[in-house]
Amino acid sequence: MGILDLVTLIVENLARRKGRVALTAVGVIIGTAAVVLLVSLGVGLQQNAADQLGGIGDLTKIQVYPTYGEFDPSTGQPIGGTMLTDQTIADISALPGVTAVIPQDYFQGYAQIKLDRLEGGSQMLGIGTTDLGQLGVKAQQGSLEVKRGTAVVGAMVSQSFYDPRLRPGQEPPPPPDLYDKQLVLNLVKYTPDGQEVRKTVRLKVGGVLAEARDEPDWSIYIPLDELTGYNTWVTGQRIDRNKVGYNNMIVRVA
Repeated sequence: MGILDLVTLIVENLARRKGRVALTAVGVIIGTAAVVLLVSLGVGLQQNAADQLGGIGDLTKIQVYPTYGEFDPSTGQPIGGTMLTDQTIADISALPGVTAVIPQDYFQGYAQIKLDRLEGGSQMLGIGTTDLGQLGVKAQQGSLEVKRGTAVVGAMVSQSFYDPRLRPGQEPPPPPDLYDKQLVLNLVKYTPDGQEVRKTVRLKVGGVLAEARDEPDWSIYIPLDELTGYNTWVTGQRIDRNKVGYNNMIVRVA
């Protein structure tokens, strides 16, 4: 039987069973379309899940906080709980995959910030690293280096400044450019009898962070030992990290 005979036989058989042929063709089309649809749906769900996880934040940065028990009314120090001490830093640093453990602490008083005629206020953090790049942030201006006598400020810190002598109806001044400027910080604490005590500190802005939409945007970063000295002044007590620990730690993992 030649090729022509085979073709003729196939055409005749198809002609006799037109309905079956049509149904078979429709089935093949539907099956192929279903497979393509399922593959596309799977890819879309995978991409959506990845986007949602990415929106949570930097998955290689973990913030660790202490657990506190009751406070001793005579000393004001916590009793029990788990403190974040220097030994905690050593223990976490020894874990596989950990690339950095960075302690942080907050200023425990009130800090009024001045730049020429403008005043503002933001939280001041002491950071246990000389390179803020370890936090996953980027510099918009200047450097990420944290060193004594200088500060690295968040992208939104300038938004907190205002002119206290501005009269009603006057146009407020634009946010100042803080880079390479010297900020005057009036640190405030209160004595047990309610008297206000001030301490003046001058810091040069060595860098401004790019917007991160997170805590760094509104923060002023200085060296941890420098902030510890300010908190010692506020509390009137020497700060022993083995007893009171750190406020929190940032753990970077690979």
